[in-house]
Amino acid sequence: MKRAYASGALRTTILVPTAIVVGIVITPAMARAEGIGALLTLPGFFDQIALFVCIVAIAGAIKVYQIVKGGALAKIWQYLIIGLGCLGLSELCHLGNATGFLATPDFLRPLFLAAMVVVWLKGFREAQKTLG
Repeated sequence: MKRAYASGALRTTILVPTAIVVGIVITPAMARAEGIGALLTLPGFFDQIALFVCIVAIAGAIKVYQIVKGGALAKIWQYLIIGLGCLGLSELCHLGNATGFLATPDFLRPLFLAAMVVVWLKGFREAQKTLG
């Protein structure tokens, strides 16, 4: 028995406006809470966008990885997913520190960014070996 799923265009048509409305309605309401005002600054806004894009990119990369699983490009996509995960954790730590909801050491964000760079460089090296 086959399950019916919404097409990609339909999901995008539903999810993007929903995310925008939720962001417009909830973010100012939450800004009244202590520490959330940091999210309404321009750098905080860009950090939120980076985290959202990172989550969407991870979801897309996982879908592609499932398609190429077992193939020559599978390892490259694994490196990409791990690197995006490091970027997401970095942004999450930064936003958590900025709002005061998540107390993490200051060295954690640069550590995750450095790990992301190392993993991506390893992935690029793997891509050169595989494709070239």
